[in-house]
Amino acid sequence: DTDDATTTITTSASGNGSSVTISRALVETLVRIRVESKPASVNIGGASVTEHADRTAFDSGSSGYYHDATTKSIWVKFGASAQETTIQLQ
Repeated sequence: DTDDATTTITTSASGNGSSVTISRALVETLVRIRVESKPASVNIGGASVTEHADRTAFDSGSSGYYHDATTKSIWVKFGASAQETTIQLQ
């Protein structure tokens, strides 16, 4: 990164879901979020994203999410953005 600006990551949780907000993502970004169970939906910036059936499909896609039951994780991938990006799990 050439501008020396700081990228911030904030999280929040409530009874009906959780969110991760990233102030900017200058390159394609992967986020791993620990979950006790698979969420009913995953949104990025308010838009639904594709659920991939397995890690291979997730890795080959340009965006979306994959639930890894073994590690109790949701993996989320999205493209570069100079704007704030919020991932919402519900």
